[in-house]
Formats: sequence, structure tokens, C-alpha cells
Amino acid sequence: MSEKPVVFDDKPGLDRILFFSDAVMACAITLLVMDLRMPEMGRGA
Repeated sequence: MSEKPVVFDDKPGLDRILFFSDAVMACAITLLVMDLRMPEMGRGA
């Protein structure tokens, strides 16, 4: 009888890490592109 070698397939874990890093990069690029400014205060403020 020959036993099959045990192979650990970490494909789902690797995919999860890749999707998370893609999401982080997308958020970072979005924040860099947006022009965020503080609102100007009026004279009475």
C-alpha cells in the first residue's frame, strides 16, 4: 500500500491576504487623490 503524501494547500489563506492588500492600496490611493480641505470659518465664528 502506498500512502498519499499530505499536501497543505494554503490557497484560500493566500487569496485572503492578496484581497486585503488590494483593498488597503485602493483606500490609500483614494485618500491621496481626494482634495480634503478644512471649511473656512466665517467672521462670527
